[in-house]
Amino acid sequence: MVLIALVLASVGPWSGQTRVLIVLLGWIAAVAVGGWAYRGRARGTRSGTRLLAAVAVVALFGSLALLAIGLQVRDILAGSIVFGRSGAGCEIGEEAVAFELSAPVRGVAYLDRAVEPAEAISLVLVGAGTSTLIASETSTRSFDCLGTTLTPADAGHYRLEVRAGDEVLAAGSFEVLPPGR
Repeated sequence: MVLIALVLASVGPWSGQTRVLIVLLGWIAAVAVGGWAYRGRARGTRSGTRLLAAVAVVALFGSLALLAIGLQVRDILAGSIVFGRSGAGCEIGEEAVAFELSAPVRGVAYLDRAVEPAEAISLVLVGAGTSTLIASETSTRSFDCLGTTLTPADAGHYRLEVRAGDEVLAAGSFEVLPPGR
């Protein structure tokens, strides 16, 4: 059971928290099945086994509910970019839409669709009537979210876009405030 959970956690497109939850459920299920298989004659063994089985069932349904909620949130965010002051990977911290000049702007793009291996993607920053190519590369793996950190040089309103060719996979806007505001 634990090996199955480890394999599922490692090959699925799960977030770090979901991977931990899958492995934890594997351990709970393994303990419950082991206790059920043992069914010793000692007093309290059966009630302990029943308790572990009940915890495993509740944990299974709870994790399925959390997974369903996570997938719905991802669908809601698809095609958007969320901005913040910190974060790593596809995580955002201190969510914001206005930033001081020279402060780093963290953006996490939740793409409309997964980018396939060997597909060319680009980050484009649109602001002050100009469009600037920030980065462009060919994907080596499939992914559906992308995190980046920017430091715009001038105050103003900006729009960040993630593109695959002419297709816009995600877009979002933020404001850079002049000093003293």
